[in-house]
Amino acid sequence: MAEKDTFSQRYSEFRKEVANMDWTADGVNTNQGWTFLSESKIKGQLSPALAKYGIGWAVSYSDLKVMEPVGAMKQHYIVTVHVKITDLLGTTDTSLDFEAFGEGADSGDKGISKAQTNALKNVIANNFLLSSYTVEAESSLESATSAKAEKTPLPSRRDKETAKEVLQAISEPIPTATPAPAPTPAPATPTGKGLNQIQTNAMNKIIASARVADPITLEPYGGLDAIEMAYYSAINEGDSKKAAEFIKTFKTLVAI
Repeated sequence: MAEKDTFSQRYSEFRKEVANMDWTADGVNTNQGWTFLSESKIKGQLSPALAKYGIGWAVSYSDLKVMEPVGAMKQHYIVTVHVKITDLLGTTDTSLDFEAFGEGADSGDKGISKAQTNALKNVIANNFLLSSYTVEAESSLESATSAKAEKTPLPSRRDKETAKEVLQAISEPIPTATPAPAPTPAPATPTGKGLNQIQTNAMNKIIASARVADPITLEPYGGLDAIEMAYYSAINEGDSKKAAEFIKTFKTLVAI
């Protein structure tokens, strides 16, 4: 007598097929130079398998929360995704329920959709134990940011000191035989300029961590480009206020 078909058997076979699917990245972020697994590929691979095994897949979202803007990313949201898996063949009334959180930020109007996509990827990756696309994204990010770093090397401390000495030397007036005493300048008003060594070290740790981080974790901060823009702005201007703001905003990327 043939073994009776059950939902648990079909779901087990479905999981095996999902585990053997190609989950390598298929999309490229041309602005930031890293690859990612697209939502269209995820749905395109799961849909035929769900139909093959008679499995229902219902997705809904809830608990949308508006978060504080991150840099230039004015839209910043957190959302919860719910996935209910059911037996379309009617052999059982049992259903499986999964959920996960997602976070997304955008400078335009895509903040909510980014949060939903992030949540969907999380629930699929966690419940089917998929990690290949995360490794792919980290590898691509590392190579892309390494190439970018080679093109734009940071000036060394000695280079800055040398440049400062040269500028000071050429700006000093040529003394005359009987120089008039220079008036005593009034105390300057503090402007917040000038980074100290602690700020510099902290910022360098943060930007180094950002350059090797999973791109998904950088989305709430506007991506690597936004982080680097804030970094170079503070470094190049030597502005301690901007440095403090940079450290406060991105300190969660590394334990300083």
